[in-house]
Amino acid sequence: MWVAEFNLTREDREVVRQGQLNDKIIDAVNKILSAKIATEPQTTLLSQSASGFAPCSDETVQILHGNSHWITVAGTREAVLYVDSLRPHQPITRYVARQIRQLFPQHINETGKLIVSIMPSTPQTNAFDCGVFAAAYATELVAGNVEDVQAPFDISAMRGHLEHCLEAGELTSFPRDERRRQGRRRKVITVAVDEDGVEVL
Repeated sequence: MWVAEFNLTREDREVVRQGQLNDKIIDAVNKILSAKIATEPQTTLLSQSASGFAPCSDETVQILHGNSHWITVAGTREAVLYVDSLRPHQPITRYVARQIRQLFPQHINETGKLIVSIMPSTPQTNAFDCGVFAAAYATELVAGNVEDVQAPFDISAMRGHLEHCLEAGELTSFPRDERRRQGRRRKVITVAVDEDGVEVL
């Protein structure tokens, strides 16, 4: 056993070090996030269940499962934020839209649409770091640092940092690469999500 509190094995530690993060690791991250903001954690496996997710309070941050991919969402009193490490961002599929609508029904308006802000963010540079970036974004969102999802993360140090965070049971800001300049602020994309799909506003 590696981290007994989250039922993480030594094999999971090797995945954190060099693989695409699995649901057990992401669930551990979500549990730490939930403890930080005093909400009830929900397993990512609910995305594939008939019942789905239970509605969340306004102040919520959660990593969700996409199409062989991990993305981060946050609900505030005013908005629902969506952060994706792919460039361009992975289209919000009906599968992901269903999860977001289950989590944040209080934000669905009278026309049945949920307005989502797709936030600019630091992109991943390979095909398997999405879960690590999702954890980095979630850490900043829980701390209220919305703009820092576009921070110049030190990609070479991110996995080691996540490993230490899981061992400590606490998420802290992921390392920055001081040699890289933060990119210019990109525009927030606003979309309306309903049962039929996504519309860019």
